[in-house]
Parts: sequence; structure tokens; C-alpha cells
Amino acid sequence: MSKFIIGDTVQLNSGGPIMTIVSIENPVNNIENDVSCMWFEENGSLMRDSFPHDSLKKVAAVVEPKKAESQSVKTIPNIGPMRCIYSAPND
Repeated sequence: MSKFIIGDTVQLNSGGPIMTIVSIENPVNNIENDVSCMWFEENGSLMRDSFPHDSLKKVAAVVEPKKAESQSVKTIPNIGPMRCIYSAPND
């Protein structure tokens, strides 16, 4: 029985990027085979490779927060920051 399942996040025992398991080869004679993983490089390239089962360890996935864009304050050159104010029309 594999200690990993598809979708687990793993890392090489020696370190490196956090990877997601996308497939696990069926064991032959109760010997674990390669685990196929995908990850993103720092430049955004999607990578895929296989690693021996025993060379990987489970790790927690790191979720980077999205950068929030402020839409309430805009800076106009030579004028400065401006706020948009909306007033509901009177009925």
C-alpha cells in the first residue's frame, strides 16, 4: 500500500519545490515504483518528472495569498489621489 495518494503535496527528502502527485505506478512484487509529480518553477514553467517513492516526503501545501488591488483610490499625475464617491439618486 502506498503512503501517497494522487493529489498529495510532496517534496524531495533533500528539499526543493513543493510538488503535487499526479500518478503512482502500480507496485510490482510489493516494491513501490516511481511517483509522477508536477510543480511550477519560479519563472512559472510547469514541470513534470517521476521520482522513487522513498525519495519523497509529504508536506503541507503552501497557498500564496492573492495580491489585492485597491480600486477605491486612484492617483492621477499632477493632481494626486482621488476617491470615487457614489451617491444614490433620491427617489
